[in-house]
Amino acid sequence: MQMRIVIVNVAATCGGALSVLTDFYNDICSNPCGHQWIFIVSTPVLEETADVKVRRVPWVFRSWWHRIYWELFVASKVIDEYKPDVVLTLQSTMVLRTKIPQVVYVQQAIPFQKLQRFSFLKKKERVLAFYQYFYGYLIKRSIVNAAAVVMQSQYLKDAASDIDQKLAGKIHVIPPKVKIPEYISTDSHKPCTLNRFFYPAAYLVYKNHKCIFEAMKYLLETDKRDFSVSLTVSAGEIRNDIGKFKPDLWRNLQLTGRIKRDEVLRKYGETVLVFPSYIESFGMPLCEAMMAGTLILAADCPYAREVIGEYRNAYFFDPFDSRKLAELMLKAINGEIGRINEKTKIRKTENRSMVEVLENVAGKQSL
Repeated sequence: MQMRIVIVNVAATCGGALSVLTDFYNDICSNPCGHQWIFIVSTPVLEETADVKVRRVPWVFRSWWHRIYWELFVASKVIDEYKPDVVLTLQSTMVLRTKIPQVVYVQQAIPFQKLQRFSFLKKKERVLAFYQYFYGYLIKRSIVNAAAVVMQSQYLKDAASDIDQKLAGKIHVIPPKVKIPEYISTDSHKPCTLNRFFYPAAYLVYKNHKCIFEAMKYLLETDKRDFSVSLTVSAGEIRNDIGKFKPDLWRNLQLTGRIKRDEVLRKYGETVLVFPSYIESFGMPLCEAMMAGTLILAADCPYAREVIGEYRNAYFFDPFDSRKLAELMLKAINGEIGRINEKTKIRKTENRSMVEVLENVAGKQSL
């Protein structure tokens, strides 16, 4: 049965959310499965095909008020124009005021974690507090009301099921499809340098750059200076925080700012990945680095254990104990730990695909 499916993701403009959108779009373009697809996005420019149509609404990001106006009054009207059989929303929440059955793809882990309560009173945490409480309420409400829910990891499903055990039956765990070019592999690229460390992450509190800065401080205090740490942030973002550390860390830091995904992937073949983030829905860099055969130093958190727990090039540390990270970095620098020639594929948790979930939801509605 041919279906008409609308995919909504006006929130995806960069980072992991945009990667999920573009990867799904590319999969559908290569195999539309006999269905008609309509992508509703904001700024990404996606080409149309015979089976894939694209509607862009770039004005959504002019301000928060434009976004709210879209969610409350416009989104449902645009969707209803296409008379779809099912809607897939990739932005963690349902579209309001439409009766079309919806599948919600949840990418946001902040509302489900219990490690930290973010505060509206702290400038650096206000946006995160919004995601934890206000947006978190909308996500949880969407999980309850959606026809089906897709999550990226089993640990996130378990956390969401705490809301109501009855929800577990409609939550499907489908990890992102991660693909990297062959030339990225450390087997075919120049040898990985174990005193060069890399952390691709935005400068957010839970990304835990502070742990890296403190680990660098410990290394410098032991007169270990032959190392570098590359971060995808700007000097302006970290200036105030770096100023708290003595001795000076600037000489050992390389700040690239935001870089393209191809460059991120290339760095996996040249460096050691450090990943101290303690809140993630999946941890895409961990999976990409694992597939490239990279040496990984990762926060000992459920999401990381699920993705790379069986990978022999992974070493774990308490994300709130920077001295443990410093010890692992020192071992890498001294050659006490190294990279074993091994590539590991992501562990499958469910055979069902996103398209099958959509077909199942639409099929139930037609009965």
